[in-house]
Amino acid sequence: MKKLLPAIFCALISACDVSIESGTESMQTFQGAGITFKVPFESNTINHGDFGIQYESDTIKAETDGRALYVNGKNYGAVKSGDIVDFKNPSVVLVNGEERRPGT
Repeated sequence: MKKLLPAIFCALISACDVSIESGTESMQTFQGAGITFKVPFESNTINHGDFGIQYESDTIKAETDGRALYVNGKNYGAVKSGDIVDFKNPSVVLVNGEERRPGT
């Protein structure tokens, strides 16, 4: 049984849709409801799947259901499948490389 535990753990991790980019500023990538969140590699809580993404760290709280984007309780407008939301800089929300402001 002890030999099976590492294999089971590896299988569970490989089923998750999480990747870490290397470089000077490591980022984590999470996907849900067709949307991708790119977030700094820091302590966080994340739920993601077909229903969308719910992400919270020390610097940001963001969520999407695949139709709308909410960051720190504010509506940042519509998103669609294939969109990439980048939180590299916590004070700027980027959607597909374009700055997005609340209410758009």
